[in-house]
Order: sequence, then structure tokens, then C-alpha cells
Amino acid sequence: MKEVILALATYNRGANLNLIDTLEKAGDEVAAKETGTYYRTVLGTIQHCAWYEVTWLKRYKALGDYPSLRAAILDADMDALKAKVGDDFTKLAALMKEMDALYVSFAEEVRLEDLQKPIKFKNFKGEEQERIVWQTLFHVLNHYTHHRGEISGALDRMGVSNDFSGFFKYL
Repeated sequence: MKEVILALATYNRGANLNLIDTLEKAGDEVAAKETGTYYRTVLGTIQHCAWYEVTWLKRYKALGDYPSLRAAILDADMDALKAKVGDDFTKLAALMKEMDALYVSFAEEVRLEDLQKPIKFKNFKGEEQERIVWQTLFHVLNHYTHHRGEISGALDRMGVSNDFSGFFKYL
């Protein structure tokens, strides 16, 4: 189980580095262009994913003291963090890199018994939830895969060459 989570975290980091590189080469106007997707722009979609990743890493602190979960950014207030990053892709890219590195580190550190535990949290509607940790990790990492697919389609429509697939390419 731990091996699978680590592989997904490693793939996610590699695919996101590719995404960042693609967008840096394409220019700011591409990230800000209306895409017709739920989050309206590539930038909006990436912001959504970044806040989702931060939120879950904060939740995993309930499992105990893990070095990766001591990162100062995980103590930051979400609204303050969102305001600090804003619509600046350079800041967002730095946040993505930090979050992805933390997910890889956490996947390396997490104890097998903690992966099997339930974790309680409030969803974004404020409803109490409980899920098994490994399933939440899988979900978070797969969540970005879904949205990279949306971004890929949007970039295709804009004529921006991209390829964020290739699980083996990033391991």
C-alpha cells in the first residue's frame, strides 16, 4: 500500500513539474485565459488543486508527528495563504512544488498502521466525515490527475503542446 501511495505522489510531483514548465513557456496569458471549465481558467484550476492539497496535509497532522507535516506553510491560515499567492503564477508554482515535495516526503514517512486508520474531518460544506487515510491520499493524488486532464484539454484548444500523462515517466 505504502509503495503505491509513494508512486502516486512521485508521479503527481513529476507531472506537476511538467505542467509548471509548460505554463511558464506558454506565458501568463495562457494561464489566465477563459477555458470553459468549472474553475474558468488554468490558473483557477491549479489554485483549486493547490488549496485542496494544503487542506489535506493539514488534516493529516491528526495522525501524529511526521517531519513533513511540520512544514511552516501547514500552520498558515488558508485565507492569508490564498491572499499571499493571489493570481501570481510564480507564487502558485512555488506553492505547488512545496506541496508536491511534502506529499512525497509524507508518503515516505507515513507508518503503514496510520494508512489503515480512519481520519475524521469536516468537508468543504462543514459536514463531519470519516475516511481511511490511504483512501484519502489516493483520492487527493488522483484529484490532481483529473484536473491536469482538464488543463490538458484546455491547452490543446489553445494550441499549447502538452503531455502530463506517462506514469512511468515520472517514477
